[in-house]
Amino acid sequence: VVAALESMAFVAELNGNFARPPSVHQLRSDAAVISWRTLKPQQATLTYGLTPNMNHRITLQDARVEPEIEINPLHPGQTYYWQVALDGPEGIGTSSINTFQTPDPNQDKVTFAVIGDSGLGTLSQYDVADQIQKAAPDLILSTGDTVYPSLVPELVDLRFYSIYMQGKKAMPIYPSIGNHDWYQGKSMFARLYHLPQNDTSERDHAAAKTTPESYYRFDHGPASFFAICVPFLYQYDISKDPIQLAWLERELEASDRPWKIIY
Repeated sequence: VVAALESMAFVAELNGNFARPPSVHQLRSDAAVISWRTLKPQQATLTYGLTPNMNHRITLQDARVEPEIEINPLHPGQTYYWQVALDGPEGIGTSSINTFQTPDPNQDKVTFAVIGDSGLGTLSQYDVADQIQKAAPDLILSTGDTVYPSLVPELVDLRFYSIYMQGKKAMPIYPSIGNHDWYQGKSMFARLYHLPQNDTSERDHAAAKTTPESYYRFDHGPASFFAICVPFLYQYDISKDPIQLAWLERELEASDRPWKIIY
């Protein structure tokens, strides 16, 4: 149900016992990361496989509100079927059967959409999301400021997840940090998004006041992507950020992909 008031959009979502439907948040040639959210802690089982029979399963050992499950090992360039079943005090709920395709390092192309300063959940934001769904890229990059006026748990579903992660095709979103994502604390970004992590030491993160998710690298097909931490672009000089600069130079050198994209 969508209701419009001037340029604002209000969306009421009914997803069974899921407050946020299961979605693919990371996709690699050998693994996938899937997460969802429920209103109360619930036990769950994720089944997956190369056929609709889905003969593999992962069962959570404890009840959680927002679990993160990594499926591995997987094979590159393959289509996998998957489904999540809940079992808890709120009753039993089952997601639809979904699919994702693992990228192949030897593939010759990758397609992606780029969004940024996403907004307040306006109708124009839904229009952009609709165009992305029609284009069906392999993944989505966000250049930051994912939720306005600031990134908080009460708004991340309404103004981000429910808009961009509702299509049938698995299109993981990899955001980088903007200043609006840090207004409520620098750990909020890592808490609300299920992202790759960097290998910077805890000591260096403490000195720079960053987290392992503040900047990261991931590979998809022929490209390596580098999300860097630049919350205030007009004030930022990476040469004065030796910890992140050292990480970026190291990861650029380590990448064997012909395309290297920094955002």
